[in-house]
Amino acid sequence: MATVVVRIARILGLILTLSIACSNATAETITVACASNFKPTLEKLARAFEQQSKHRIRISSASSGVLFAQINNGAPFQLFFSADAIRPEKLVASGKANEKSLTTYAIGRLVLLHHQAYTTDPEQVIAHAKRIAIANPAIAPYGVAAKSLLNNWPVQKDAQVLQGNNIAQALQFFQSGHADAALVAASLLSTQQRQSGIDVTTLLTRPIRQKAVLINSQKSTDAAMAFMAFIRSGTARQIITDSGYLMPL
Repeated sequence: MATVVVRIARILGLILTLSIACSNATAETITVACASNFKPTLEKLARAFEQQSKHRIRISSASSGVLFAQINNGAPFQLFFSADAIRPEKLVASGKANEKSLTTYAIGRLVLLHHQAYTTDPEQVIAHAKRIAIANPAIAPYGVAAKSLLNNWPVQKDAQVLQGNNIAQALQFFQSGHADAALVAASLLSTQQRQSGIDVTTLLTRPIRQKAVLINSQKSTDAAMAFMAFIRSGTARQIITDSGYLMPL
């Protein structure tokens, strides 16, 4: 079995190398729309990809909902890394994205940050919190996940739920002292911050399944397809895992 796995890994590595080599004929700038939670990780992936190709990655970051609206309005992105599966799938259904390119690149983890050193029980933390920061559920998948937990936790009647425009802003509310608890993406935290927070990922009824897709456009797609191939490589998967994500099987 181990031999088979090694052979498969070698084959995938060869495919990736050939894909990058073929796409290197003309250097391109790949425009990527990236959900806020994944931006720091995508920057690491971009550096690794650029080291082995002549291409460059240009990243635009916002909430998945904002980026989805921009793409529907004709924004010139070649790739879309969403924090959910629904929006990339909708782009495929509407003919705006390539169905064959659709891939789950990561599964997000949700962490509860707080200042209550005496407990590791998330419900106790929320029960004592006066201001709770989350991403706006209307446009941010991590906000949807956070809201699903808060709906079942003992939130005080007079507690304020502060909604950031994206998950990065929700974290800023906590770091600036405007919130005394926050439900944020593990990928935006340092290892120490992840360890001091409470990982509530297993409490979610639905995993935060994040998908990427190639946007149909008039631009050449060779470089963008090469980058998508790189995202599936062992090197990329390790970077994604090290950044605080779970990987799909």
